[in-house]
Amino acid sequence: MSKAYKRITHKLIYLLFALFVACGLPFAAFSIISERIPTTICMRENEYKTIDFNLPITAHMEISSPAATKSVKSVNFDKPVSFVSDTPGEYSINVKILGLFNVKTLTVNVLSKSTLIPCGFPVGIYLKTDGVLVVNPTSFTDENGQNISPCSGLVKAGDYITSINRTPIDSKSAFMSTVASCDGSPLVLGIRRNGNENYVEVIPQKDISGSYKIGIWVKDDSQGIGTLTYIASDGTFGALGHAISDSDTGDILQVKSGILYNAKIISISKGQRGKPGEFIGSINYNESNRIGVITKNKSDGIYGIIDDIDGISENYGLEPMEIGFKEDIKKGEAVIQTYISGHPGTYDIKITDINLDEAGNKNITFTVTDPELLSITNGIVQGMSGSPIIQDNRIIGAVTHVFVDDSTCGYGIFIENMLN
Repeated sequence: MSKAYKRITHKLIYLLFALFVACGLPFAAFSIISERIPTTICMRENEYKTIDFNLPITAHMEISSPAATKSVKSVNFDKPVSFVSDTPGEYSINVKILGLFNVKTLTVNVLSKSTLIPCGFPVGIYLKTDGVLVVNPTSFTDENGQNISPCSGLVKAGDYITSINRTPIDSKSAFMSTVASCDGSPLVLGIRRNGNENYVEVIPQKDISGSYKIGIWVKDDSQGIGTLTYIASDGTFGALGHAISDSDTGDILQVKSGILYNAKIISISKGQRGKPGEFIGSINYNESNRIGVITKNKSDGIYGIIDDIDGISENYGLEPMEIGFKEDIKKGEAVIQTYISGHPGTYDIKITDINLDEAGNKNITFTVTDPELLSITNGIVQGMSGSPIIQDNRIIGAVTHVFVDDSTCGYGIFIENMLN
């Protein structure tokens, strides 16, 4: 083999190796970048924020807004990166390695609402389902003494019946009345399952009393007691920090509308190992007791509009407070605001862990340290979900869950997750 040929071969090998490294680097760095660069960052209007990503890479950032797109070259992620917010809105940042490989898209939400009113008082919740919820298909004894189930294989728990014979159905009473008066004629049920609409035909049968049935248990509403987290300056509110799920199916309840009421805590069942405690309260469902409407039931809470912000604020002695985002949170002392004794109170907790992964509603782990709260509840109880978490005079989150085996410990959601 000639020397010239060897030199060409060696150069080709080096070139291929360099291409392999250049092309392989983005893929090797992808998992690290995805872990250390969050999907979203929340900022206040005209705020200057510095974040230490601690990534040994240099990358390009392509910043897009409704108005324009600009590129920032050679950003060193091994040093703190500074962001300066502009007008309120949503900004998208594509992080690219070698200016080619888009390895992370970061959304920056700039909020004009820099304050919220932290609440923490109990509220009565009434929800109307979006359609008639199927709790459970069942069987019954027909007029011939046979055990039958007309809906077997056609309808299942968690389905929502939206129509009968193409006529919209939005209440349990209308559904039952239509079935009872069908005179045995086949019924075409409009079914919503996992967001998809389908139609099934069911033939009603007479039971032993001579009434027509199709063999399903249904419901069209849900009610309970929770805790209001915050009220924004425009009257919108957030509560609970987690979704309301149906007690029978375990699925998040699909909501058409709802009402928020004043509520009173009558007594408290203390938490015990393996058995969470709970608020025991009363709700007056009269219109005069209404304080707002519920418009959404999401994985991170329920949302809606308060009727009278000034009246609520005066009644409970509430004042606006600055928002604290996840980058502001520190391990250590904080408080939760709740009304366990019928009056506003803040109770000491210790934040023991902060999960900057914005998914879910278990971002903050804490331990209750306040002697008074421990004496009354043994820590966190059901119904306390939504109680604001406050640190350094900023609302940073809300209580969401209690540890089943230790009621003194709980989880919280970042407040920015509820605002998003």
